[in-house]
Amino acid sequence: MPDHDQPVKRRRGERSIATFDSTSISVHWSLVAALLVVGLLVRFWFLRRYSELGQAAAAGATVAVLGVIAASLVGRELVQTQVAKHHGLSIPTLSLSAIGARIRASSPPPYPRAEFQISGSGFLFTATAAITLFLLASLSDYYRLNAGLGETLTMLALMNLVLAVVNLVPMAPLDSGRMLTAILWHRRGSRSAGQIVSGKVALWSGCCLGLVGLAVSYFDFLSGIVVLCVATLVAVVGRIQTRKATVRRRLETTTVADIAIRRPLALPDSLTVARLVAWALGDQAGVAYPVTRWDSDPIGYIVPTFAYALSEPERSWTKVDQVMRSKRDVDRCWSGETIDEVLRRIPLSKSTIVVVHDPTTMHEIGTVAYTQIQGLLVPPDFWGRFGLRFRSPVPQTSMS
Repeated sequence: MPDHDQPVKRRRGERSIATFDSTSISVHWSLVAALLVVGLLVRFWFLRRYSELGQAAAAGATVAVLGVIAASLVGRELVQTQVAKHHGLSIPTLSLSAIGARIRASSPPPYPRAEFQISGSGFLFTATAAITLFLLASLSDYYRLNAGLGETLTMLALMNLVLAVVNLVPMAPLDSGRMLTAILWHRRGSRSAGQIVSGKVALWSGCCLGLVGLAVSYFDFLSGIVVLCVATLVAVVGRIQTRKATVRRRLETTTVADIAIRRPLALPDSLTVARLVAWALGDQAGVAYPVTRWDSDPIGYIVPTFAYALSEPERSWTKVDQVMRSKRDVDRCWSGETIDEVLRRIPLSKSTIVVVHDPTTMHEIGTVAYTQIQGLLVPPDFWGRFGLRFRSPVPQTSMS
């Protein structure tokens, strides 16, 4: 399923095996190991179920079963890849692993319909594969081709059917979770709002499944451990998506005016760095102050934390105009822009300084530094709630 938040690069343990329509298909070693384990189990089942089969026939049947499983997995992801390309997305890499597949798109879907169709195509392929295998099993039984063939096709059909039914649970990272995200994106106008809901569904589902695993382990320890592992995986995936989407939603709903420091005190260019550091304590050290010379027009901006890299003797003779950021080198934005819109064009770093302008008067009304934006990036707690709220420091009006 599409993964738009990760950089497009190959993970350790992956190897490219083919290229389909400009999409590189890579396989992780975990998938190969999982297929080998499944192959051994299937071969043992064939020899035990049909004792008349020889070693060669059982090996051939095992290879055929593994081929159908691999074809179902790869075919499902290729269908999603083609649908994504139909909506204008570039898919450079398709990664297959034991815990699923990831379509690494260069950008997120541009609109809710694209998200819904990409996710829905995977579910439709799985359901179609299950129906097709059931029909083939019925034909095999009807024409009495081979009892083992019909039973094997039925087993494969049931596997695809179970996968399709599980995909109906609207939680991350399943296809139905992506479809729920698309629906809420269409209704609320925000993709992150839908991701929060599907992530929380996965988080709560993982917790409930963990309780089921504990109960099952009382009767069957091995089965209970398997259920607990699946529950842990589901809860972790849900928690990761909830944390990312909650932070993203907060950036989308917070405007620059909400965190900007309104009209901070202008500092004279002759001020020494030592006096600035002694004056700007606590939250004031993270404020971007304008630096003036002769008149009220700023010639640059400085954040007191910039001076922490200087030694005590250097601070005593260094003036603020020597370490300030020139007014031509600072970024600017409108007060009505959201933080998400600003960060899309301005890279965030500890030296970030953004001057805020009023769109009606065009005048400077304040500044935003890294400290103010950092408060919005605080991850939520386990359940996706923010325990720490950002509070803008009250700018001082004098250096007394």
